[in-house]
Amino acid sequence: TNTLLAERPARDGALYALSPYLLNHNQVSRDALVLPSDSLAKEAVRSAFQAGAQDVDYVVAVLPAEVDIRSMAQQSAFTIHPRNLPLESIPESDGWLIKFLIPMSAKESIRDDLKRLGTHESQLFPDLQHLANEVKGLRFE
Repeated sequence: TNTLLAERPARDGALYALSPYLLNHNQVSRDALVLPSDSLAKEAVRSAFQAGAQDVDYVVAVLPAEVDIRSMAQQSAFTIHPRNLPLESIPESDGWLIKFLIPMSAKESIRDDLKRLGTHESQLFPDLQHLANEVKGLRFE
């Protein structure tokens, strides 16, 4: 079994699919990911993390520097939220955010399907701990 998911409480789940390009088009009129050095990203970071900083009224998707193997494997992008506002509550979010509900009863079947399709924990989390967990769960007959 997938130890990452097995450690979680048994309950329904959700998977969000976000188009960072459409998010940025909607929020900051850019049709690309923003670099961390861009003034939009810097202002959003200050607003989110610096006491007394001027508030900004947008969320922005940022392309991080690829310094971590996990972010490279996951093809990560990050959103900076300068307000305590869930993405799904932003007007027009249905144009760039989709929420898929995953019933608790379907999780095991989905895990099995992903495994048969070649998606494994160590691909998403490429470190020794996750590789060891994956190997430990292998059964040779």
